[in-house]
Amino acid sequence: MFGYRNILIRVDLTNHRVTKEELSHEFMDNWLGGTGLGVKLMYDEVPVEVSWDSPENKLYMSCGALTGMPAGGTGTYGVVTKGALTGGFATSQANGSFGALLKYAGYIGIVFEGASEDWVHLYIDGDTVEIRDASHLVGLGSLATQDRIHADYGRGEYEMSVACIGQAGENLVRFAMITGDYGHVAAHNGVGAVLGSKKLKAVVINKRFNMKSNWADYPALKQAGLNMAESAKEAPTYKGTLLWGTNDGFVPLYMGGVLPIKNLNTSLMEEAVQYQKIREKYEYHHKPCWGCKWTHCGTLTFKEGSHKGKVIEEPEYEALAEFGTDIYSKDIEGSLLLTEKVDDYGVDCNEAGWLMAFIIDAYENGFITDVHTDGLKMRWGDTEAAGEMLRK
Repeated sequence: MFGYRNILIRVDLTNHRVTKEELSHEFMDNWLGGTGLGVKLMYDEVPVEVSWDSPENKLYMSCGALTGMPAGGTGTYGVVTKGALTGGFATSQANGSFGALLKYAGYIGIVFEGASEDWVHLYIDGDTVEIRDASHLVGLGSLATQDRIHADYGRGEYEMSVACIGQAGENLVRFAMITGDYGHVAAHNGVGAVLGSKKLKAVVINKRFNMKSNWADYPALKQAGLNMAESAKEAPTYKGTLLWGTNDGFVPLYMGGVLPIKNLNTSLMEEAVQYQKIREKYEYHHKPCWGCKWTHCGTLTFKEGSHKGKVIEEPEYEALAEFGTDIYSKDIEGSLLLTEKVDDYGVDCNEAGWLMAFIIDAYENGFITDVHTDGLKMRWGDTEAAGEMLRK
């Protein structure tokens, strides 16, 4: 079973008990990938009538055969549960390094079952897997939570991986997400709300510098990763991503008339194209995921104005489109600050953005009033009002 670990961690949050079980090679052969493994376990273990916020619901974090290999996109882990938004199967993935560190710690996945009475986090360091107190983390956003955990354990950003929820998950917002490694999210179908219902604030994996893999032929695998990276450079999208990240999509999507603008009321907004070239206005620093040479992940530093020196994660296209053009914002700085709030509160940028654009549209057309918005004037392009509504 090269590439796999076959030890599954089971975390009983009700009784604060951790056990480990060994999965058979036959089982893992039939249910490939982190998502495949999670879906199979979910199907077998969670009755269809169980609600998403019931202690009987379970949440699975797991990785696959290629997780942790020396190539882009392999820091990934999958999340499977009964989702808060639809009540049906939820599957979501996030990159960064969480999945790779989970595998190198010796595990294929984690099953969270039951619900804790008090807020806790799970700590993993090789053979040590413990449920620990998280009362001091309650109320913190996902970014501040990660800062605090790194400080508590005295570990730098690249010495530990943290997947956690923000205030949205704590308050069971139906499209709350799980945020990890500061800029990587498992966002779909309210997986963060499920963690909130279980009072699990974070999962922490300590990086072990003596990590060993069980690859059949590591040199060949490494070369394959390098070959894929070189081959990708020949693709037309590579050059655009190299320059502008995934925000390279703004111009072609605008020219094609399919960029989300003003809650889809129009396809025209001359200022839309400026969102593509935000790296010209802000200082960009590359911050790759595990084993990745692609250039769409990094940070932006504000070079001037009242926020001079502030550092944020560069938003991907989806987040910037939702809190830029979709709410008809011509204020790039305001839109960037909104995307940071989205990550910190811990809500899916797509669901939150669609909802925000809908609220503004409904307010502008008189379908909702100050009574419904708690006095906020929800106008097109007003990023400050959008930020306050997001907080509420």
